[in-house]
Amino acid sequence: MSNPYPYYRPLGQPPGLTYGIAGMYRIDPTSSPDPFQAATIAGTNLNVDNAFPGGIGVLSPDTGHTGIGLYTGAAPTQSTGLFIQFDQLVLSDGLSVSLGNFGVNSLTGGFDPGRVAPMLSIYGTGATLLGTFDAQAMLDANAMTLLTSSNPLDASYNPFFQVDTWKLDLDALIGPSAQVKGFALGADLDNGKGLATARNSNPYYLISVEACACAPVPEPGSALLVLSAALGATIIRRRRL
Repeated sequence: MSNPYPYYRPLGQPPGLTYGIAGMYRIDPTSSPDPFQAATIAGTNLNVDNAFPGGIGVLSPDTGHTGIGLYTGAAPTQSTGLFIQFDQLVLSDGLSVSLGNFGVNSLTGGFDPGRVAPMLSIYGTGATLLGTFDAQAMLDANAMTLLTSSNPLDASYNPFFQVDTWKLDLDALIGPSAQVKGFALGADLDNGKGLATARNSNPYYLISVEACACAPVPEPGSALLVLSAALGATIIRRRRL
């Protein structure tokens, strides 16, 4: 099914805090310092329960119904993605996101190069870029923890097959006590261990976002940020050279 942009979900902790979700496409994973700065939001909707119950993906003019993955509609290879923004600043302590459908039960050898690997940018006040992290940076920081195994490992979207789900800890990437306004999820060109990931790959999906505490001084307003080349200076940048 499709949901209109933006799509809001309650965090539940603290009471009343919510986050908005917007679809993105035409993301260039090689763009520096932020792969998402020239992404397109207009024209997208969200897929909810598209691949498995609870999975949130993207409906874009380029790809139709899909999740967060790579596609080759134009050179260079591009990614679909999601932009998540909180209605007020939250602290990075305990901030995490649940993701699913990587098709792996272990990251010892990296993500499955035949499927997809994640990349992430995190933003603070006024769209300041706090950090950009590829799959290798996530593995190096031990930022991902297996929540449920895929049993059996099966590429089909049969809802009776259990999908592998993972917890991605954002505080493991940017450290404690950072004030976070939002973040963007896309697909990396590398599996985190030096192997290229497949183009037109099986995508992964957002499941939920968990935040523990609001920042001491809430930021007014709840309009979704517009990603553009005017995003702020890089504070942390961890990408392969």
